[in-house]
Amino acid sequence: PNDYKKIYSEAIRFDSNKSSMWLNAYSKLLERIYSYTNKSLLIIKNPSNTSRIKFLLKKYPNAKFIHIYRNPVYVYLST
Repeated sequence: PNDYKKIYSEAIRFDSNKSSMWLNAYSKLLERIYSYTNKSLLIIKNPSNTSRIKFLLKKYPNAKFIHIYRNPVYVYLST
């Protein structure tokens, strides 16, 4: 789209005031997943959450984040 920078800023980076709405909706989703799975920990693999770490830490101050690096050459070759 022509407005990709604006969409990215609003949807991924939360440069507007949408962070609290997103965080509430995301928390409800995580609670539903948690109650459905009956697990003590959740592991969420969502690449877009990389840009949302500061918002997630406000709600979940004890959260842990794992950085996985993959060589882009091997990733490209495997596709």
